Amino acid sequence: MVEPGKLSAVFILWYVLEDDEFKENAKLIGVYRSPKDCNEAIERLKDKPGFRDFPEGFETNEYLLNKDHWTEGFVDGNVAAGWFDKTANFD
Repeated sequence: MVEPGKLSAVFILWYVLEDDEFKENAKLIGVYRSPKDCNEAIERLKDKPGFRDFPEGFETNEYLLNKDHWTEGFVDGNVAAGWFDKTANFD
């Protein structure tokens, strides 16, 4: 339970170009207390070079504090490639 007046979530503002399917070049703009703060940051940035050319690239995500957001393991691309090379049978 969150105590009244305590921060329970943050809002993360990203900038991602539309053609960046896997968000490999995402830019973390900042971490804010509210969606309003994110919108104010967008207002400050939207006329800057790059941002003004693609204003639809801003994304905001809410993250609850004290919660695991990545609950699965992962496979490193290099490890996966090595595994594939050793297990592949192309005969």
